Amino acid sequence: MNSVTNLLCFVLGAAATAAFVALLLPSAPCPYTIADVGISKLSTAAVASDDDGLAELLRSASMEDKTVILAFANEAHALPGSLLQMLLDSFRTGVRTEPLLKHLVVVATDPKGLERCRRMHPLCHLLSGANGAAPNGTELMFYDKDYVDMMWARNRFQARFGPNPYDLDKAANGGFVYARPTAASLAFFRDWYEARTRWPGENDQVVFREMKHELAARHGATVQLVDTTYFHSACEAWKKFNFHEICTFHAACIHGLQDKIDRLNAVLDEWRQFKAQQVLLGANSTALTY
Repeated sequence: MNSVTNLLCFVLGAAATAAFVALLLPSAPCPYTIADVGISKLSTAAVASDDDGLAELLRSASMEDKTVILAFANEAHALPGSLLQMLLDSFRTGVRTEPLLKHLVVVATDPKGLERCRRMHPLCHLLSGANGAAPNGTELMFYDKDYVDMMWARNRFQARFGPNPYDLDKAANGGFVYARPTAASLAFFRDWYEARTRWPGENDQVVFREMKHELAARHGATVQLVDTTYFHSACEAWKKFNFHEICTFHAACIHGLQDKIDRLNAVLDEWRQFKAQQVLLGANSTALTY
């Protein structure tokens, strides 16, 4: 991504929204080039029809290389002080990250979520289910049916457009994804979506765990898992994280919306302390870790 090649960012995420915010320092080795993440150039798949205005919205939000940042939220996530507001505020809190907001499209999974999104951000789109109904806007627990449905809808939307990192035997979390809209990747996401019928009631991560080798072989896909040194999550509470290295923080492995919010707020507070410390001590200061 040429426009963010030199961007070192700290990103907050939440599993249900795939939301992320960026806070930067200029020296960390965050891998942000296409070469760094092992993605080769492939021919772009055909764009879907613009019957709902989505194609035009994505065009208006795209970077020079046609990269778009996507986040997903329902009504509960778009309430004041909830995940969406944290996401937007954190972009503004970051170092050289506020300009990325013009490339962020928030996909609302219910009409109330869309309404609340539009009060905070100009680039919002309503995602409807196959039957025209959107999931409800209440808090969704990890294995609730509506949560599972929303995660599958998110992956289907992405497919519509959008130490050894290649070791697929490692556990993977699907909340933070970089993918090109090629014919091969569209087929990969489509078959992942269709495979849900083989594991009824399971979420997208469980099905990916069972299908990842088959999907990669079928579509000739190279799936690279990101390094958790840079893309950190609450699943690794045992691992100290270093603000000189970390690019994202994802609230995976935390159940319950309020617990996610509390944890992300705590990380943001640590980030603000770290930034203040850098100003006081200068470039030779050590990283604030916990």
